[in-house]
Amino acid sequence: MKVRRDSALHLQLGQETIYFLLTTAILISVVLAVYVTQLVRAQAAHSAEIQKLTDDLETVGAVVKQQQRALLRFDPNMVTRMPSATPNETKKKKEEVPPILSLAHADNCFFALGSARLDSCFRSRISQSIPELVSLSRIHDASIIEVIGHTDHSPLRSRGSNMDDELIDFLNGSTGATLSPADNTGLGMARAAAVTHLLSQDPRLKQFDILPYSAGQAVSVNDTRARSSSRIQRSELRRIEIRLRKRWGD
Repeated sequence: MKVRRDSALHLQLGQETIYFLLTTAILISVVLAVYVTQLVRAQAAHSAEIQKLTDDLETVGAVVKQQQRALLRFDPNMVTRMPSATPNETKKKKEEVPPILSLAHADNCFFALGSARLDSCFRSRISQSIPELVSLSRIHDASIIEVIGHTDHSPLRSRGSNMDDELIDFLNGSTGATLSPADNTGLGMARAAAVTHLLSQDPRLKQFDILPYSAGQAVSVNDTRARSSSRIQRSELRRIEIRLRKRWGD
């Protein structure tokens, strides 16, 4: 009987030990799981902080690069070193299109009725306009001078024209070439050609291409299309206009 009681006691002690060990193992597992969970969360939070810090550093770097590029394009000290532009210079720089120089009845210089001849008065007036042309060309970076010849509404007396045969030679400086237009369109071209020839001889304009055009009687002095074909003989209609422009594609 004593042996049986000892065996039962031993069995009971063994079971209690096993229960204790299992309970301890479970507790240890739970503690370890909680610890690991907290460790993982802490690492994740730490990684997020590191990522945020990295993003902030990249943002700061981008701002610094933008500031560097801005400093390369603009030197603030230039504001104090640059002279102030005069009102006239400021106005000219703001103009996108160069102004047109109109030699209309200037100083009582104008073309005679039906004529393209440049008298001494007209030649002097054209010569005086050259410095202004050069100055405007620099402001507007222009390389072409356009000369537009205008006429009044008076028809020319019936006569033949040699414009087709002589115009190119006249523009190229041929001493024997003379122009004889048969209508106002031709007369406007003959006037433009006469001024083009005169301007081409001036060394101050050697870098320009000077081109003649004719408006005939089609354009009024107020830059509008003529509305009447009546025979108006106003001298201011018999004029030359000079304008500057860039070459197409420049």
